[in-house]
Amino acid sequence: MISLIRSGEADMVIGDRLSSGAYGRENKRGGHNFGNKLVRNLINLLFKSALHDIMSGYRVFGRNFVKNIPVLSRGFEVENRNDPAGLG
Repeated sequence: MISLIRSGEADMVIGDRLSSGAYGRENKRGGHNFGNKLVRNLINLLFKSALHDIMSGYRVFGRNFVKNIPVLSRGFEVENRNDPAGLG
């Protein structure tokens, strides 16, 4: 993830817990999985992106991104509030 920031290929990188399928198999909350898919698909549709795991807490932000995006949150929601800025 850090190599994409260092090389200048990305300003924001979001980790992916879902591609291996382990998260889906281990998570027994069907509504939770459905909600994750719904939010991911809506964000991908609205921003013409191809994110796999929008709810992942694994994120790396480049220096330029951090300096130019205002942080208006005090808790864990900060990642999801900044995602549209990184995609737009």
